[in-house]
Amino acid sequence: MRKKIFIIHGKGVRNGIGRETGGDLDTISSNVFYSVWAQNALKEELLREPEQGKDYDFDFINYSEGVNHLVVHKGCDVYIPDFPVDALAPRLKLVRVRDDAAVGLINRYTENLNDFRLWIVSNALAVSDEYKNVFNPTFNQVAKITAYQDVPVLRMANDVLDMTRAATELSIDGEADEKQNALLRDLMDCFTGKRFYSAKEAVLEAMNNDIKYDMSEIVDKKEDILALDKAHSLDLSSRGRIGYTDELLILAAESVCYLARGYEQLRELTFDETHARDFAAVVEKVRRELKNIFTFMDSSIARAGEQSLGLKNKFAAFVEKARDALRILEELPAYRTPCGAEGGFPITVMLMEDSTGKAVEGIDIMFERLRGAGKLCSVSGGEIGSKSAIVKTAEDGSARVIYKPVSQDEVFQLNVTYDGLHVMLVPEELDEKPCVSASPDYITDEDDEPDEEIDVDSVQGSSFAHNLSLTLIERMFRFLKENDVNVVSIDDHHPYNPEVLSLLEKLVSEGVIGSVHIHAAPRGVDEADEDKKCGADLIYEKMVKDQRWDNPGLKHLRDIAHVQDLYLPRQFWPESMSPKDRALGIEISKLIGSLFNKIEMTMELSKLESREGLENIMCSTGWDKFVKEYEEGLKKVLPRTETNMGRMLFVRKPEGGDWEKRLGFKDKLKIFFSAPKDPEERDAFIRGLYAKNPKNRLVIMAALSPFTNAKLGETKINVASAINYLLHEKKYYADYFFYCYGSQIMTTRKPNNEDETINLSTLMQHIGTKADGGHKGAATCQPLSNPNFPKKRLLKVGDRNILEFFYYIAAKVCEYAPQLELLSVSPVAVKKYDDSYERVLEKLRYNVIEYTLTESASGKTMKAVLTKAPKVA
Repeated sequence: MRKKIFIIHGKGVRNGIGRETGGDLDTISSNVFYSVWAQNALKEELLREPEQGKDYDFDFINYSEGVNHLVVHKGCDVYIPDFPVDALAPRLKLVRVRDDAAVGLINRYTENLNDFRLWIVSNALAVSDEYKNVFNPTFNQVAKITAYQDVPVLRMANDVLDMTRAATELSIDGEADEKQNALLRDLMDCFTGKRFYSAKEAVLEAMNNDIKYDMSEIVDKKEDILALDKAHSLDLSSRGRIGYTDELLILAAESVCYLARGYEQLRELTFDETHARDFAAVVEKVRRELKNIFTFMDSSIARAGEQSLGLKNKFAAFVEKARDALRILEELPAYRTPCGAEGGFPITVMLMEDSTGKAVEGIDIMFERLRGAGKLCSVSGGEIGSKSAIVKTAEDGSARVIYKPVSQDEVFQLNVTYDGLHVMLVPEELDEKPCVSASPDYITDEDDEPDEEIDVDSVQGSSFAHNLSLTLIERMFRFLKENDVNVVSIDDHHPYNPEVLSLLEKLVSEGVIGSVHIHAAPRGVDEADEDKKCGADLIYEKMVKDQRWDNPGLKHLRDIAHVQDLYLPRQFWPESMSPKDRALGIEISKLIGSLFNKIEMTMELSKLESREGLENIMCSTGWDKFVKEYEEGLKKVLPRTETNMGRMLFVRKPEGGDWEKRLGFKDKLKIFFSAPKDPEERDAFIRGLYAKNPKNRLVIMAALSPFTNAKLGETKINVASAINYLLHEKKYYADYFFYCYGSQIMTTRKPNNEDETINLSTLMQHIGTKADGGHKGAATCQPLSNPNFPKKRLLKVGDRNILEFFYYIAAKVCEYAPQLELLSVSPVAVKKYDDSYERVLEKLRYNVIEYTLTESASGKTMKAVLTKAPKVA
């Protein structure tokens, strides 16, 4: 019998590998029903009790990774419930690589990392927690490593990864003696112990300086000031990354990035003699600290090798990488980024999977000239297009062209895209020179060219995105089949793209997939609440209902998941459901939000035999204690959600556009006695009166997800917790709620079940791309993936530009729903902050200065308030 693998939506820990995040009650319940089926149906086939891990097990898929990683289950049957078929394709990212040598190093790193992952998953039971706790964060850093451009940084990352793999393999060496174990302990001290933290502290101490900032106060030229200011900002970023990390990988890679940048800055930036000497000393101190770590590794292995030839041979691969790391540090002062070729502007881009960094080959990349009059040429020099050209990615994921301008001083700009939706501008800034370093540009002048002048209509309507998704999905499932991974079934209930379903049905007809069952309407088509089913409904009906292993406890779990997942109004709840049952669903969802192990939860729920067992599950398992701890953690961090909130107030346009006609008698009197004389102000006054009628307005409340430090044990705030705190506990009102993780991710919900103005699934596609969406009352998008997203201004969203971001989102809402008109975007007035904030705010009132400015011509006044920021301990 083939082993059964049941797939949980989200990320999770299996045998100590991975991390818990995402998931919901629906995906847990779906896997509970699969587990119950396995425990009973397989028993008849095996003539014994089925064992988890041996006869059946679990794995995870998420929105970004695709399914290729399931190849580790060779010889197994895989069951995929409750996962949107449109999201099966991995998310991709296109990066510009300024040094062609970096492409090979990025590929080497990601290939070795993913091979390491397959190895450690296969050997998870033998590897100790100490080494798993090194691997897990290492794997999670793939996006940071693949974002580096400098060759020395990527070489260093490869070396540290190889050393990590070598040490992990040696840790399960069955022939290891005490000498080998002692040597491994010394080496691990550099990865996670005192030596690591000592080096980290020393590096941070060296980086903690204001040399460039001070120098920017001395120089006179604008370009020198901007360059030094930008350099100082980059140094702050390095300090932040190193300060937050507990991984040698990031300490080493980011420090080398700082050093490569630093040596270049000493050559290129304007320093006087004193500041140049001081900064050179800083750079050397950082380099010395890194050299100390790798020198200790090398000497430790050398000493052990003198006593045992066997140890010397076993650690030969490790010591080779440590010595290469030392060579990198020795060569850094002389490192130069290659300049562009003469007579042209070389452009190399690399397409990779977002979550794994794997290169994606054979995909069309469009290079399109937006400005200028030059031509596009191949690397060999032949012309391949004047206005645009398409180049397929090579096996290493790269695509290369050379743009040849008509003159040396030509101002040009190209758009590069792999799907017509994600746009890369090259050069990003129009003053970028053909010969550039791999370090980020120092000077950015946002006033040079407004974003609105960029014409992206030509790529927006392309078929790239549609064809790409289908290509990737088909590749993945054929890859699994070729490697003897049998995908038995896909069952889902999310809105879908008909072309994706057609592709999956074709794969079913060819025997690549066993079956596909989608109970949902196509994207953009509303589905009646009474017709909806969730994933738990589908798997319960297929694997449990009316079987001898069915019982009231499992049926009630299905009902709770049905109501919880579909956000159904009370009138559509199953008869068995009560508010108390809904509360139980919320408690179980909180347990998932607390990052409790999803496999453990699934196995415990699969033991249900009665409704009473489910109703008492939180107490009988001790889960209530985990939820209580989770809620206590939330209490400490939830007040932070009030620090960056906004309210978008829309009015429903009256028929005929006559606002005053729709007002009541009292409001019309207010117009007569109180309306301003200025026509614009009078119009705004009337619309304000109109909007006071709740029937005429629509309120979207938005909040920026605050940072919480998991390494300090702080609880992460998900959208459900934010809604419960802000809308239910604090009593803020919203018809729709948008929860923003910067500009990266926006998760939306519809608290007002009575309002039908907006379909959140299709709105998210409008704000993001066609790849986004979800349900009518709950959906997610990536705002920055929209080609028209103003990345210059809003790529990083924080307290300084949060309202501007909300204005942008509000404008997209008005585009989507022309029957709405934006009345205002404003901060949400907080009656009383949490005491910890109030104590600090109390200090502000003692240092407030108010300026009143009056325009002489109109007599209009403007007030400005200044206050000194208080010290916060």
